[in-house]
Amino acid sequence: MRVTPIPVNHLVPCVGYLVEDDHSAFLFSSDTAETDQVYQVANKTRNLKLFITEASFPNEQAWLAEASKHLTPEKLGRELRKLKPNVPVGIYHLTPGDRPIMLPQIAAIGDSRIHMLDQDALFNW
Repeated sequence: MRVTPIPVNHLVPCVGYLVEDDHSAFLFSSDTAETDQVYQVANKTRNLKLFITEASFPNEQAWLAEASKHLTPEKLGRELRKLKPNVPVGIYHLTPGDRPIMLPQIAAIGDSRIHMLDQDALFNW
């Protein structure tokens, strides 16, 4: 396996990781606001099976997402337009108290690639 760190846009230095072998790959983007580099890497990666990224605050708290360099569902929707089609997207890092507000906002993005990464969930792609 190969693990490649990719810088992301966060208050403190942070990276995402491309994890790949000769047959498949996934990309995990850690805490991040809007960024281009992870999408550039994802779009060049052969056999990308999953792209994991975050949404931390509801749209109503865009000011907090901006200040802390995280994504809202609205910003997430714009970011996902950078990703090549047909790559499943896993979403994590929802602020627990805001989850009931955020789930409908994420659904409103209307992107069928999106899957919520819940604790103990298993995915086979």
